[in-house]
Amino acid sequence: MHAELAAIPINGPDNRTRRKVLSAALAELPPFRRMTGAATRGRVRARLGTALNAAIPRGLITFKPAARVELDPATRPKALDWTPKRVAQWREASVTAAPALVWTPRQTGARPPTSWPTTAWTRCGI
Repeated sequence: MHAELAAIPINGPDNRTRRKVLSAALAELPPFRRMTGAATRGRVRARLGTALNAAIPRGLITFKPAARVELDPATRPKALDWTPKRVAQWREASVTAAPALVWTPRQTGARPPTSWPTTAWTRCGI
């Protein structure tokens, strides 16, 4: 709707009426807000900092305001192994016990590469 509204010329009574109708329709829509996680906010801050760093030598700004923004620390979800109980729970209700579940090499039947020493697999618990 925004693009359609911008494409309508301002002059003319028909255009004004059409613009008013579209503006009213846009005003009735709920605000669009998408929640972002801590990691996304950190990436946005990093990109903003890069852009602002490029502006400093050109004299457009004198300091980097993104450096003064305090963000919550991003914590990764702890990965859990697929256990028989978790697999059964997932099959019954399609619900996982954690946001990150991983298969162990033993569960997938993976074999160590021949270039790896046996002790490396032993340390991994395989």
